[in-house]
Amino acid sequence: MTGVKDSDFAQHWPGGTVMLGTPTCNVTLQRPSGSILLIGTLGDAWAITARTGFGAATLTVNQPGCNSPAAIPNVTANRPSCSSAYVGILGGSLSTASVSIAAS
Repeated sequence: MTGVKDSDFAQHWPGGTVMLGTPTCNVTLQRPSGSILLIGTLGDAWAITARTGFGAATLTVNQPGCNSPAAIPNVTANRPSCSSAYVGILGGSLSTASVSIAAS
């Protein structure tokens, strides 16, 4: 997932759900939304909301790619965050976040 630019000093995670897999074997994933500066339970987090054709599914949240100058990545309570959201003329680009899912 890639952040969305709000201004030179702000970006947010787009949120929403995405289905991964096939129609008969899939996992529905809720993506974080809101400012990328929000840490842990101050914002919503990655979550598996449904699964079809699998007995179990496990979510691992990867460190975000914080692309603002000197930004520090963080994952707390399955929510990715960055210490800076700067994407202005002096540098920086949209941050990214990803997960790994193991389903069986």
